Amino acid sequence: MAYAFAPGEKNITRALRRIARQRVEASLALFEGSDMDEAQRIHELRKNVKKLRGLIRLVRPVFADYAEENRALGEAGRAIGHLRDADVRAAGLDALALRARLPKADRDALHAALVAETRPPTAAEAETALIAHLDALRLLRHRIEEWQVTAKGFAALEPGLVRALKRGARAMAAARKDPAGEPFHDWRKRVKDHWYHARLLTPVWPAMMTARATAAGELGEMLGDARDLDLLAEALAPMAAAEMPGAGKLAKRARRERAELTARAHRLGRLLYAEPPQALAARWRAWWRIGGA
Repeated sequence: MAYAFAPGEKNITRALRRIARQRVEASLALFEGSDMDEAQRIHELRKNVKKLRGLIRLVRPVFADYAEENRALGEAGRAIGHLRDADVRAAGLDALALRARLPKADRDALHAALVAETRPPTAAEAETALIAHLDALRLLRHRIEEWQVTAKGFAALEPGLVRALKRGARAMAAARKDPAGEPFHDWRKRVKDHWYHARLLTPVWPAMMTARATAAGELGEMLGDARDLDLLAEALAPMAAAEMPGAGKLAKRARRERAELTARAHRLGRLLYAEPPQALAARWRAWWRIGGA
């Protein structure tokens, strides 16, 4: 089930519904006898929500129901978003401790302290969250059949593409001024938007678009890893203040790795946003038309 528009596709309303329906059905299938473990299932469910939000952001300027659907998807994602936070944070700490060659006893003690601080949800809480997510998906599946966009062909996609690129460039500039604050997190979200948009349009010229999508994906991962290191450093600070063995060393390493990732991210970001949004959109529009000829 391709997460993509076909080159030259004129009926964007039909295509939008098709792609959204595929993502919803893929998520619903995870509730029906999937052989995935719980962590994998939650990961896939969250990915599908993000893909859906990326999809509707591409048509945002011509999609009257955007605000309502974006809000609904955000709520569906938040219903399950916390279910793996404790596990992910603990895994990040373990990986950082291994890179720092921390003794196992110190690593285990810090792991236990972090898990205690970020209490994982109970089985009942997780079940309630998943049921809420399932209910949201079922409602969404029905609403998708009423979705409409007010333009055809690439004209339905170009305004959203340009808008997302401009927002990404602004977010990158803000993140440079405030690398430790909320602008940095916002930049990551904007990069993810462009990653999804490049993937949705990859069929216009796969060899060229795959490279673009790969670069955007790498940048998004860098920014996500940098944020995770930030959060780890914050979590380790009180442990270091309490003089837990290894906590200070790990916090220092987290900050150093974060700074290195940030520098690499800004270099890649300048490359990704070097071309004016309108120019990039015009080039993709030409590829769209040629590919659909």
